[in-house]
Amino acid sequence: MNNREIRHIVLSTDSKTKKLYFDNKPEFIKYLEETGKYFDTYPDNITIYCESTEDRREIIKQLNKIREGLSRKLYFEDVDSTTCHPLDYFIHNAKIEELNKITLLEAIPDNDNPDYIFCGFAGEVAERCDCSKKYCDQYKSKSGRGKCSLKGNLYQHGEEVTFNV
Repeated sequence: MNNREIRHIVLSTDSKTKKLYFDNKPEFIKYLEETGKYFDTYPDNITIYCESTEDRREIIKQLNKIREGLSRKLYFEDVDSTTCHPLDYFIHNAKIEELNKITLLEAIPDNDNPDYIFCGFAGEVAERCDCSKKYCDQYKSKSGRGKCSLKGNLYQHGEEVTFNV
């Protein structure tokens, strides 16, 4: 074994630390249990013991996949909500309110309205043609190719989903 080989990972659940931060402990613990990885949980971190550096890389890769999967999906709080958020937004609020379960509505991309976009600066729906450097002082190019970094997608209400907090 190489002396510099790192054989463990410490995932912090406290965002103020400089350690690798992971804010959805239950999802990752489920992955570790399913794959038979040896780990310890503490109030502010999870320590995972790896067989090799390659094993460590694979675990970090899976962590990122889980994180991406959780952050991509958006939800509405109820049928009257006009803005959607990632699941961790609602989980955080539910913990503050000491709730055990929350019921949300999945946010489904609305591809039926190609002439409209969500303006992240104004926080409202706008016509696609108004989202250009020519018409908007707040326009910020995403990549220099004519796409504003503040432009968002439209979503519609989907199926009801219940989560344990």
